[in-house]
Amino acid sequence: MSNMPPPTRHIIFKRARGSRRLRPQRPATEKHVYIALALDTALDLLSTRTAKTAMAMITRLFDDNLPVHLQIFRDISDAGITFSIDRFVEIMQMQTPLIIIDGNLTDPGNPAYHHRETWTGNFNPLEQRIILNKELVEDMVDAAESRKVFRRFQFQFVNVFFHEIGGHLLFTYLYHGLPSTPRQVMPPTWSGQEGGRVGESGRTLEAVVSTPWIVDDNNNARRVTRQTIDDTITHRTDFSVPYATVGPEISVSQLLALQRQVDATRAPMGSPER
Repeated sequence: MSNMPPPTRHIIFKRARGSRRLRPQRPATEKHVYIALALDTALDLLSTRTAKTAMAMITRLFDDNLPVHLQIFRDISDAGITFSIDRFVEIMQMQTPLIIIDGNLTDPGNPAYHHRETWTGNFNPLEQRIILNKELVEDMVDAAESRKVFRRFQFQFVNVFFHEIGGHLLFTYLYHGLPSTPRQVMPPTWSGQEGGRVGESGRTLEAVVSTPWIVDDNNNARRVTRQTIDDTITHRTDFSVPYATVGPEISVSQLLALQRQVDATRAPMGSPER
């Protein structure tokens, strides 16, 4: 019998601002543990029939709007697409992509991104990356002593991974890293990227499955109810989507302005390794 340790499902690195060097994030650290928890919850959400049905629907839309020579589901039934979605989720349950906590991602309005890498042969999740905003990760760790605030951060990261894995990495997997999303794959009133020439499959998935603090197609946000956040984080197999929201809409620019005011009142903090 082999004495080799089992493979780690979540491989996480970190990178300091201004650096290109990647350093492994040790599994016992708070950052690793909290990110892994959010990843697992996001994968549970992606495993629901509601999410899989949405991914299959968006895949059909994605494929139908590609040039004919790039279409892979043109003569494939909806059941065939569902099979591919199921297989993708199974792969993610076994091994998630490389996660990088990146100090070079400093835009407070951009918590994460996935850049599609072309691939051949067998799909290896570790050849793909999801980049996380380092300051946002550190804010989550700092909030751990407040259960209510921490759950909000966890909820945000769950939806970040839901967006990046189900809305972007899925199409890296299906189309071997095809770089552009057809412009037709976007929520109806969202302007999209590059002046509307490129679609947004992640935002489309959110619009189909949930009403995420969550930002709607018009770049306005509504606050998810505390009960919904608690249920999502503490009862991972009992998801209720779309998420219940409460209170008035607020623009994303107003949200960011409020966040900057909060940041300005914070006491200076160091960045010890966690």
